[in-house]
Amino acid sequence: MTEALSGAARKILEDYNVPGAALSILKDGKPIWRECFGVMSTASERPLNDAATFDIGSISKTFNAASVGLLVEAGELTWDTRAIDVLPEFRLSDPTITPHVLIRDLVGQSVGFGEDNIMNYNSRFTRPEIIGLIPTLPLRVPFRSECAYQQFGPIAATAIVERLTGMAWEDFVEREVRARLGLKETFASYFRMPDRSIACDPHIDLGDGGMSVIPHRNFDALSATGGMTASQRDMETWFSAFACGGAVHGRRLLNEATVEEMLTPRIAVHRNGIHPQRWASRYEANFVSYGLGWYAHDFAGRRINEHTGALEGFLVLGCSVPSERVAIVILTNQHSSASINPLRYLLLAHAFGLEQKDWDSRFRAFAKEAKRGPRMIDGEPYFWRPLAKVEGTRASQPLADYAGDYVNTGYGAVPVRVENGRMSIDVIGNPCDAEHWHRELFRAVPRDPGIRSYHPQIFFGFEPDPAGKLTRLNIPTIGRFDQAI
Repeated sequence: MTEALSGAARKILEDYNVPGAALSILKDGKPIWRECFGVMSTASERPLNDAATFDIGSISKTFNAASVGLLVEAGELTWDTRAIDVLPEFRLSDPTITPHVLIRDLVGQSVGFGEDNIMNYNSRFTRPEIIGLIPTLPLRVPFRSECAYQQFGPIAATAIVERLTGMAWEDFVEREVRARLGLKETFASYFRMPDRSIACDPHIDLGDGGMSVIPHRNFDALSATGGMTASQRDMETWFSAFACGGAVHGRRLLNEATVEEMLTPRIAVHRNGIHPQRWASRYEANFVSYGLGWYAHDFAGRRINEHTGALEGFLVLGCSVPSERVAIVILTNQHSSASINPLRYLLLAHAFGLEQKDWDSRFRAFAKEAKRGPRMIDGEPYFWRPLAKVEGTRASQPLADYAGDYVNTGYGAVPVRVENGRMSIDVIGNPCDAEHWHRELFRAVPRDPGIRSYHPQIFFGFEPDPAGKLTRLNIPTIGRFDQAI
């Protein structure tokens, strides 16, 4: 049976052109099947092994939640402690909601922030600066109405861990969380690794159908929400610990009650809500929800707790199934690798002794049906763009007249430049080429392929000041900026 499983996994990986993948199924913390496929890097052709590290993206959020869990067990706070009681500077754009935000709302994705602001993924800001900008963020869905997945709530939880421990979060997770399970190849950031030779290279398709190696980007400001790195064998231990009540291999991370509190479904992911793609990836589910740093959904009558991780050049997934004491691990060094979705069900079905199906065909059919135009919030696209293009219009003044630095007290300066008749704009640390769209609206396209894959276009426009001059820059997903004098 394992030969058939290996063959089915290999076919999926080949169909998606995945350079390297590490896959595992564990029961009671012990591997019942594990295999490494392909290479750590297409540049070096080094074969993948179980000590090779992958950037684990948002699986970092499970470590962040565990950090909070340790403080709960130590009596430093509770899941129902108000955020402002530990972090007095925490504020929302709606002041009536601020005093009601609990720690569980921050790690549980229920505040209502959106992920359409590019700062959610990449910016020039430090973690304290991001905390300071949270009051400028609109709430994209009502408080506790649905899972609104993003980085800002978890970053605030990170600041609370730092406030209570007096340590940088990176130090706390490596000294306290990692050490409890003896994780040797897990680091708070790729840039904290003492030996980066064990790290897989990130890969992306630059448009030629191949897999090109790209550099690791520094996401240290977001390390607690998406910047960690870990190996296959460490991820096996991590997800097994949560499948087995908080302890594995004779080591205990958290008490069983704390683990169950984290894994219990809390807030719904709506099929047609702000994040429909989080249904499309879990296409066999009847419900999808979020707990405290963990997703929860169903498969074959079992509750599956999991988290995915997407960072430039990597897509990874881990599942814990407490009812079966089963864990699975899927790590790939391929950008936006949809292969993890059918692989999830291939491995779970094997672990549960179920009949295998054509999981990839089922995923592709569901994903095709799920693509139905832009997500809408209050009648406008979530990642904002105009619903139509007004043809035959042009900007009211020469491009050169728009050039300048546009300043917002929170976000700083956004430079707009025009050289040789071509416009460029730097959107809070993300250089973009820009083109006229219609009237006074322009479209920016990030130059970096990784950033572009998440934010393929960012629209911005110029607005008149009281004197009627076009001295104001409006980026709908960020805010308004005034031209510096």
